[in-house]
Amino acid sequence: MTEALAVRGLRVGYVGAHGVTEAVRGVSLDVGEGRTVGLAGASGCGKSSLVQALGRTLPPPGVILGGEVRFGGMDLLRASESEVRAARWTCWAIVPQAAQACLNPLLTVRAHVRETLAAHGVPLDEARAVERLRWVELPPEVLDRHPHELSGGMRQRVALALALLLDPALLVLDEPTTALDPLVEHAILRQVRHLQERAGFGLLVVSHDLTLLTSLADEVLVMGAGRVVERTVRGTSPGGPSRALLEAVPRLTGPRDPALARRQAVGDEVLTVRGLTHAYGSGWPWGRRTPVLHGVDLSVREGETVALVGASGSGKSTVARLVSRLLPAPAGSVRLRGQDTSAFPTWRLRRRVQLVLQDPYASLNPSRTVAAHLLGPLAVHRALRGTEALAAAAELLTSVGLTPADEMLTRRPHALSGGQRQRVALARALVADPAVLVLDEPTSMLDAALRRDLLRLLARLRDERGLALLLVTHDLASARHLADRVVVLEAGRVVEEGEAEQVLTAPRHAVTQALVAAARRAG
Repeated sequence: MTEALAVRGLRVGYVGAHGVTEAVRGVSLDVGEGRTVGLAGASGCGKSSLVQALGRTLPPPGVILGGEVRFGGMDLLRASESEVRAARWTCWAIVPQAAQACLNPLLTVRAHVRETLAAHGVPLDEARAVERLRWVELPPEVLDRHPHELSGGMRQRVALALALLLDPALLVLDEPTTALDPLVEHAILRQVRHLQERAGFGLLVVSHDLTLLTSLADEVLVMGAGRVVERTVRGTSPGGPSRALLEAVPRLTGPRDPALARRQAVGDEVLTVRGLTHAYGSGWPWGRRTPVLHGVDLSVREGETVALVGASGSGKSTVARLVSRLLPAPAGSVRLRGQDTSAFPTWRLRRRVQLVLQDPYASLNPSRTVAAHLLGPLAVHRALRGTEALAAAAELLTSVGLTPADEMLTRRPHALSGGQRQRVALARALVADPAVLVLDEPTSMLDAALRRDLLRLLARLRDERGLALLLVTHDLASARHLADRVVVLEAGRVVEEGEAEQVLTAPRHAVTQALVAAARRAG
């Protein structure tokens, strides 16, 4: 068997004021041609640091402390930058977790294709681009869209299509399905397996979803505290570390988590959406508009959680952005306690409706401390400054479980785990004491244990503050445990709604039935 990738004793660290903190501690692994290796572990175990080191994309203050990484005879850690650039995309390609961050918001997908091919002296080949998009279940018209006109799952698939453009011998997928619904996840993974069988490339899949890895990989490595703590091959039973990861996964069957049960009576209707309609594109005479929402109705009451679920590209995130006015005013109405929000100045709406975005990596400024992320909103919404503002910031961090607060205030995003970043984003949203919290896929980038902890935190905050929660998600198990009601969206239309347990255990509409069936297979 030819080795596509051979890693020996890789060590990675981060330089800080008190020295170097080691994140990857002597990891070794092999990925052969046509072979799939899975890399699992909880948030903060060192998975992504390892992937960044493999591709020589480790951001400062990260440093490679030692070890060896070889690919096809090339020593990647000692090769020149020009040699590494020439090998990227042609010899190996890495699809990062945060697809939005790897796509230029000013360029269409076609321009991304042209740029990728041109970097290796290859002219634009539209037929090849369309074929790669079809491999990942995307239509040809996506070529003319910008990243902001695509859902998170569609952006993830575009990144995968770009990685496959030049037929690499090794494909590294870092959390490839975090932004995908179960239907699309299964379709893409089937396609990747088919392509691997045909082309024989090696595949390294990094994920916190151990269920996914055990169904896909020939060998699974589980990391903990920067080390490989377990290795299993296909067909063998998982050990202690694997069982702990599997047991933390929320389920679509069995008893619901009692810690997530609503502990107060549902109040008056807070958020009311009627006839919400929206399209992307500039329209005549400059271009064609693409409809994405068609008369969406929903409502959320005080102290209630409503989950908006659906396949990738169904319009869920567009609803979230319209409700929180990150997009221009739509056709239809958004009302807050009966008042039309179109008449609200932006500052007033921001005080009542707050949005927590899907990607905590992109929603925080990497150059600013946690304190800076909170002090600005505290000055705007509460007119607090100086020691009063610092005390309020510490109180907010404590309320979302980030302790010791004084230490957390001094950290920057790169020094936080994914779960900690998401809690900082949540604390920032709570500064304004909103009536409605819109959560756009808040758990998609978290491992199972952190997902469970965040759901319990949201349930506690909902009950303590009487929040109305609009949970936008493709994670049906999380929706079942946290939500009171579920609204199912398909192609921009509501196709089913009702009590969460009823909709997710006995779905009526074919779309909901397909989503539930796919989620059960995944779990």
